[in-house]
Amino acid sequence: MNKLSDMMKGLADLQGTMDSMGEKMQEKMKTVQVEGVSATGMVKIVLKGDLSVESVYIDDSLLADGANVVSDLVRTALSDGLKKLKQEMKDNALGGLPLPDGLKMPF
Repeated sequence: MNKLSDMMKGLADLQGTMDSMGEKMQEKMKTVQVEGVSATGMVKIVLKGDLSVESVYIDDSLLADGANVVSDLVRTALSDGLKKLKQEMKDNALGGLPLPDGLKMPF
């Protein structure tokens, strides 16, 4: 019975450690900012680690090209920013440790 109680205490300690690490990662991600850029560089979107949009830049020359062109470039820049933010989250979660080939994180 002693082994079982020791194992349960070990699991509780592990859970506390994991919770603490998760809280630290969330705090660190609040300070992260990435910039998503369209292929032309004429649209830029800055995203924060909490998935909020910090700023949007649209080159004035695009406004004459119509809403479809602008919306495509905004979508491209946003996708680029989310991809970078996802990588940043992965890097922070691993603390800089590389993942073995084929192993993927759930985000």
